[in-house]
Amino acid sequence: MAKPNKAQQAARDHVRDEIRRGAVVVGVDPGSKACGWAALSLERGRWILQGSGVVKPPEAWPTELRLAEISSVLAGVSKLTRPIAVGIEQPFGGKNPRAAVVVGMAYGVALGA
Repeated sequence: MAKPNKAQQAARDHVRDEIRRGAVVVGVDPGSKACGWAALSLERGRWILQGSGVVKPPEAWPTELRLAEISSVLAGVSKLTRPIAVGIEQPFGGKNPRAAVVVGMAYGVALGA
């Protein structure tokens, strides 16, 4: 990994300072069938769970509707928690190319939310 430039390092330092002050961070595990999320804050040196959930649209729905539902819920989580940072698990390649494409789309939806 390349060494961060001054602006990148300043941004990282700002995020760290805000987290130490109790700002919320959100983690997302994207998927097209189920998408998990958790919101955490650091209080007195301990991580406190502020909320979590799994978005699981009906499998009978077409892919675009499942992704729209995931996007809607994650946008709501972001609006409610106002996170200073979001971590999104990177998708890994599987043996099924179609499934990999759909998980990639869910990853993109999580980035956009």
